[in-house]
Amino acid sequence: MIVYPVIMHFRLPLVVLCTVILAGCAQKQPAVPTAGSSSSSASDGNVGAACTSHEECKTPMKYLLRSNCPFDSACVDGLCAVVCPMPSEGGWKVPSSCGADADCDCRSFVARDLENCRCIGGACMAVMK
Repeated sequence: MIVYPVIMHFRLPLVVLCTVILAGCAQKQPAVPTAGSSSSSASDGNVGAACTSHEECKTPMKYLLRSNCPFDSACVDGLCAVVCPMPSEGGWKVPSSCGADADCDCRSFVARDLENCRCIGGACMAVMK
Protein backbone atom coordinates (compact mmCIF):
# COMPACT_ATOMS: atom_id res chain seq x y z
CA MET A 1 0.00 0.00 0.00
CA ILE A 2 2.20 2.76 -1.27
CA VAL A 3 -0.76 5.10 -1.83
CA TYR A 4 -1.55 5.48 1.91
CA PRO A 5 1.89 6.92 2.91
CA VAL A 6 1.76 9.35 -0.04
CA ILE A 7 -1.68 10.61 1.03
CA MET A 8 -0.61 10.89 4.66
CA HIS A 9 2.54 12.76 3.58
CA PHE A 10 0.53 15.45 1.71
CA ARG A 11 -2.42 15.60 4.14
CA LEU A 12 -1.08 18.38 6.37
CA PRO A 13 -0.16 20.80 3.54
CA LEU A 14 -3.53 20.08 1.92
CA VAL A 15 -5.38 20.86 5.15
CA VAL A 16 -3.41 24.10 5.58
CA LEU A 17 -4.09 25.10 1.95
CA CYS A 18 -7.84 24.47 2.29
CA THR A 19 -7.95 26.43 5.56
CA VAL A 20 -6.19 29.43 3.97
CA ILE A 21 -8.52 29.40 0.97
CA LEU A 22 -11.65 29.15 3.11
CA ALA A 23 -10.42 31.85 5.48
CA GLY A 24 -10.00 34.22 2.51
CA CYS A 25 -13.57 33.53 1.42
CA ALA A 26 -14.91 34.34 4.87
CA GLN A 27 -13.46 37.87 4.97
CA LYS A 28 -16.07 40.56 5.50
CA GLN A 29 -16.90 42.44 2.32
CA PRO A 30 -17.31 46.25 2.45
CA ALA A 31 -20.88 47.49 2.65
CA VAL A 32 -22.36 48.69 -0.63
CA PRO A 33 -25.09 51.32 -0.34
CA THR A 34 -28.41 50.33 -1.83
CA ALA A 35 -30.54 52.48 -4.11
CA GLY A 36 -33.04 53.30 -1.36
CA SER A 37 -30.36 54.07 1.22
CA SER A 38 -30.75 57.38 3.03
CA SER A 39 -27.06 57.77 3.83
CA SER A 40 -25.12 60.27 1.74
CA SER A 41 -21.89 59.24 0.06
CA ALA A 42 -19.06 60.88 -1.83
CA SER A 43 -20.67 59.86 -5.14
CA ASP A 44 -23.58 62.23 -4.40
CA GLY A 45 -21.32 65.28 -4.62
CA ASN A 46 -22.34 68.48 -2.83
CA VAL A 47 -24.18 70.55 -5.43
CA GLY A 48 -25.98 73.47 -3.78
CA ALA A 49 -23.76 73.48 -0.67
CA ALA A 50 -22.42 76.83 0.52
CA CYS A 51 -18.82 77.44 -0.54
CA THR A 52 -16.08 80.05 -0.69
CA SER A 53 -13.68 78.25 -3.08
CA HIS A 54 -13.84 75.75 -5.96
CA GLU A 55 -11.86 73.17 -3.94
CA GLU A 56 -14.78 72.73 -1.52
CA CYS A 57 -17.09 71.46 -4.28
CA LYS A 58 -17.42 67.79 -5.23
CA THR A 59 -18.80 66.61 -8.57
CA PRO A 60 -21.60 64.00 -8.38
CA MET A 61 -20.73 60.64 -9.92
CA LYS A 62 -23.69 60.84 -12.34
CA TYR A 63 -21.90 63.72 -14.09
CA LEU A 64 -18.47 62.10 -14.01
CA LEU A 65 -19.91 59.11 -15.85
CA ARG A 66 -21.36 61.19 -18.67
CA SER A 67 -19.30 61.35 -21.84
CA ASN A 68 -20.56 64.58 -23.42
CA CYS A 69 -18.29 66.81 -21.29
CA PRO A 70 -15.36 66.69 -18.85
CA PHE A 71 -17.60 67.85 -15.96
CA ASP A 72 -16.15 69.47 -12.86
CA SER A 73 -17.49 71.42 -9.90
CA ALA A 74 -17.03 75.09 -9.07
CA CYS A 75 -18.15 77.60 -6.47
CA VAL A 76 -20.63 79.83 -8.33
CA ASP A 77 -22.22 82.72 -6.44
CA GLY A 78 -21.38 81.08 -3.10
CA LEU A 79 -22.92 77.69 -3.96
CA CYS A 80 -21.35 74.52 -5.39
CA ALA A 81 -22.41 73.80 -8.96
CA VAL A 82 -21.51 71.33 -11.71
CA VAL A 83 -19.83 73.01 -14.67
CA CYS A 84 -18.67 72.04 -18.13
CA PRO A 85 -15.84 73.99 -19.77
CA MET A 86 -16.79 75.29 -23.20
CA PRO A 87 -14.17 74.18 -25.72
CA SER A 88 -12.27 76.55 -27.95
CA GLU A 89 -11.13 75.73 -31.47
CA GLY A 90 -8.40 73.66 -29.78
CA GLY A 91 -10.97 71.27 -28.30
CA TRP A 92 -11.83 70.30 -24.74
CA LYS A 93 -8.25 70.66 -23.47
CA VAL A 94 -8.31 74.42 -24.12
CA PRO A 95 -11.45 76.08 -22.69
CA SER A 96 -12.75 79.27 -24.30
CA SER A 97 -11.23 82.23 -22.48
CA CYS A 98 -13.32 85.14 -21.20
CA GLY A 99 -13.25 88.27 -19.12
CA ALA A 100 -16.96 88.46 -18.24
CA ASP A 101 -20.14 86.37 -18.50
CA ALA A 102 -21.15 88.32 -21.63
CA ASP A 103 -18.08 86.89 -23.44
CA CYS A 104 -19.42 83.35 -23.14
CA ASP A 105 -21.76 81.50 -25.49
CA CYS A 106 -22.96 78.03 -24.51
CA ARG A 107 -25.47 77.52 -27.35
CA SER A 108 -23.27 74.78 -28.80
CA PHE A 109 -23.60 72.74 -25.58
CA VAL A 110 -26.83 70.78 -25.81
CA ALA A 111 -28.06 69.46 -22.47
CA ARG A 112 -31.48 69.65 -20.87
CA ASP A 113 -29.93 70.36 -17.45
CA LEU A 114 -28.05 73.47 -18.63
CA GLU A 115 -28.83 76.43 -16.38
CA ASN A 116 -26.67 79.24 -17.77
CA CYS A 117 -23.29 80.18 -19.21
CA ARG A 118 -20.71 81.88 -16.98
CA CYS A 119 -17.14 83.14 -17.03
CA ILE A 120 -15.44 81.30 -14.15
CA GLY A 121 -11.75 81.75 -13.54
CA GLY A 122 -11.21 83.22 -17.01
CA ALA A 123 -12.86 80.30 -18.83
CA CYS A 124 -16.37 79.95 -20.25
CA MET A 125 -18.35 77.31 -18.35
CA ALA A 126 -21.79 75.82 -18.88
CA VAL A 127 -23.40 75.73 -15.43
CA MET A 128 -25.72 72.77 -14.86
CA LYS A 129 -29.00 72.84 -12.86
